Amino acid sequence: MKIKKYEQYSLVKIIIILFGLLELIGTVYLTKEKIVNYKTLNAIVYKKDLGILLVTQEERNNIYHNSILYIEDEKKKYQIKEDRGIVLKKNHKNYYELLIEFSMPKKYQKNDSITITVKERKKSILKRLREVKEAKK
Repeated sequence: MKIKKYEQYSLVKIIIILFGLLELIGTVYLTKEKIVNYKTLNAIVYKKDLGILLVTQEERNNIYHNSILYIEDEKKKYQIKEDRGIVLKKNHKNYYELLIEFSMPKKYQKNDSITITVKERKKSILKRLREVKEAKK
């Protein structure tokens, strides 16, 4: 068997090893690196510093695990004053009503709608890519 010119070069072997290492590092990065996602929710102003949220079970768990929310890009601390349980069932989903207390901007009056942003749990980049792939189906 005759050896070809490019097979004699050790540079080709080094490049193959480097690409293998790069692929390994990329795989580890995709599985270990986490991304924080934010969820926007609508609330109704109940009193001066109280708001009512109508949320699903997943959103309710996120609210219970967090203590910070964002209103108009301002970071605010909140407390859950009351959990009124399931108040609505729609499309086989349960919706819960939460009464939360937080410092509200003065421009909001009783019965106004307010947009609140809450952090979701961190997920790996690979899980996010799978979610996008499933959503396209």
